[in-house]
Amino acid sequence: MHRPRRRLRTNDIISPVYHRRCLALPLPASALPPNLPPVPDAPGYLPPTSTPTPSPHSPRTVNPLDAYILARFQRLRSSACITPLRRLLTEYNENSSRVLPEYLPYEPSPPKERRVDFHQGQDGGTVLVAHVIADPKGEEKVIVCSGFPIRTRYAQQGERGGRTLIVSCTHTLEQVRFLAPPDAGGTTLIFTSLGRAVPATAIPSSLPNRDLTLLSIPQQAESYFHPLPVSPYPLPEEAEIGVHNSAEEAGGQGWERWINGKLWRRWAMGRVEGYKDQAWREAKPGTYDHLAHLVFLPLPTASSSGGPIMASESGAVIGIIIGDRVEGVRGQKGWAVPAEAVFEMFSLPGLVLKKGK
Repeated sequence: MHRPRRRLRTNDIISPVYHRRCLALPLPASALPPNLPPVPDAPGYLPPTSTPTPSPHSPRTVNPLDAYILARFQRLRSSACITPLRRLLTEYNENSSRVLPEYLPYEPSPPKERRVDFHQGQDGGTVLVAHVIADPKGEEKVIVCSGFPIRTRYAQQGERGGRTLIVSCTHTLEQVRFLAPPDAGGTTLIFTSLGRAVPATAIPSSLPNRDLTLLSIPQQAESYFHPLPVSPYPLPEEAEIGVHNSAEEAGGQGWERWINGKLWRRWAMGRVEGYKDQAWREAKPGTYDHLAHLVFLPLPTASSSGGPIMASESGAVIGIIIGDRVEGVRGQKGWAVPAEAVFEMFSLPGLVLKKGK
């Protein structure tokens, strides 16, 4: 018996390779990040009827993006640089709330060469993060979200030392943990704008209660990425922003090819709608209120979770997309975590952590 699907709760995509790409599967509360406010269904929403499972003898329709991702996975599968999915999940748990020894520079007003230009067809720094689950029975699933690179600094070495890390969301990892059998293989791949696949080597830190995670990449692959500046300071309400959007099919102006032509992307211009505390009560910047959540428009698109929200004026990251939710009479709004939370995973600038003897 098939259960009817419920509406999308977070902006990511899950699909078996034999089926067309579909929206995120409904998960129990135990599989969702802790301390995040619930996302109610829209009033009057009627779930669609389920799609019959194709016969094992019928021809399988492979989504072009799935095929592209899995082809890269198969090519790298036997490589020594691949980190098994189970090890990444273990590091995700063990390194939760870990403070890294390096620091992330404050860049509320980055120089011109560091800013993202919303109106030019250049590499905007965003990446596609693909978690591949390889079931022992031969079935493979792909869970896709977005992310962006940042450049850290080591306090002892100043501007000369540091590394590139990828910022993304944790709820996709929670879904992987829920869906993957104990003996499943697989890994996490990070795709540049041109479609180059780079394996994630580790998860050095995560903040499940803020829906944030960091992914390490091989040092020799750092030149493939364009790190974005991050600001710890919240924008005022009504401030103009650029929201990372991605789609498999796109129409209208502003869209450009992404991931070697397998997806489309754009910067959707919008505004900050407000902030919420952890209990989803109104919160104000410049006060003692805890700014746990950022509310914005326009709505994010599927697979945009983990992608950046940029300040239009400064070109710096000020938020990371989680999904969307309905806000009573105010309607549906985009939902993000302020970029200030990213700094919780790093040491303070100028602080050198002493190693135990």
